[in-house]
Amino acid sequence: MVYKVETPFVGVAIIARNKDGNVLVIKRAHKKASGYGTWSIPGGWIDRKESFIAAAKRELFEETGLTLKNCGLFTTTEDIRKEYNNITITVIGFVDSSDEVKLQKEEVSHYKWCTPKNIPKPHFLPIKTLMKTKEWKKLEYENETRSNR
Repeated sequence: MVYKVETPFVGVAIIARNKDGNVLVIKRAHKKASGYGTWSIPGGWIDRKESFIAAAKRELFEETGLTLKNCGLFTTTEDIRKEYNNITITVIGFVDSSDEVKLQKEEVSHYKWCTPKNIPKPHFLPIKTLMKTKEWKKLEYENETRSNR
């Protein structure tokens, strides 16, 4: 007997923070990919035999030219779409914001540094889901507390 297996797609998203606690966001530019023209955090699919941390570092570097440091698991989310469902493993870490951002123009048209509460719209579906988590709310709170010092 042959089983048809339709497993979810698994990807990573990266919360890259600078010394001020701001988050790097990107505007998606790949016209054939979902979410064209929306704002998100960097990310992409995990390659076969690649750890999620290695995938996060690779995707951030490919899309922005930045190196992720001191990173670890932030949370996981799931989006169920008409065509497929995907699981996103979100990694958080730090980057040196004085490093030059080198955008992968085929996939990313713009970038900004912003607070977790001020992500530009329209939002890509996975970041909409991420922004509803208690972990993201805690990040917003920590950032607000930091800026009020």
